[in-house]
Amino acid sequence: MLSFMRKYTNDTVLDTYKRLDFVQKSDLFRYVVLYYIGGVYADHDAQCIKPLKMWPIAHGGIGLILGVEGFGTRAQKAGLLWANNPQYVQWTLASRPKHPVLKTAIDTISERMRGKMGGTKGGCEADGHESCIETIKLTGPGLFSDAVYAYLQEQHIDPEETVRSSVQIMTVDSFACGQMHSGSDALCLSDEVLVKHKFAGNWKTNREEGDDMLNAPPSLPANYRF
Repeated sequence: MLSFMRKYTNDTVLDTYKRLDFVQKSDLFRYVVLYYIGGVYADHDAQCIKPLKMWPIAHGGIGLILGVEGFGTRAQKAGLLWANNPQYVQWTLASRPKHPVLKTAIDTISERMRGKMGGTKGGCEADGHESCIETIKLTGPGLFSDAVYAYLQEQHIDPEETVRSSVQIMTVDSFACGQMHSGSDALCLSDEVLVKHKFAGNWKTNREEGDDMLNAPPSLPANYRF
């Protein structure tokens, strides 16, 4: 991961990466890989239900495919650790290289890290709710959702539109079935399901970083061009 960041990013982004904890590094890394190389990214606990050739990602002009994690009341937002409402997932993403949403995500993480001593140490559940929210807002789905919102606003696109310029936002069931909110198919039987996320949540409990993870060869997205 570190060698990849050194090869592709500038000094500002590389310095930001080094100062993040291992969970936050993983968030930044996925944005960087997709921005410079493109492809499909999925967390280790995301199970592919439909093969990529069946995904609706062959439409001309579509450069970024993402899904909705959920939407609901203020109480649901707080209880489910959402930084935004609705909030978009980043445990599964598909993108062409150089998409502006990813560039915004990368640059915003660096901006938010200015003046900070460094990232948290992972395992945020032991430190309470606010510690987990910090990561979600700094590098996770909160940050990613902010980048999506900024792009839609810049392009003067109504978030309720079915197709948003070069961004295609899938339904909740596409990437986030199995939830008990947001109209999600709790059994993941919907024909719209593309990925089944297992919600392992290891990032909330694991405090171990280790040199192996930081120095291992990057696990690159699938080389799928669309």
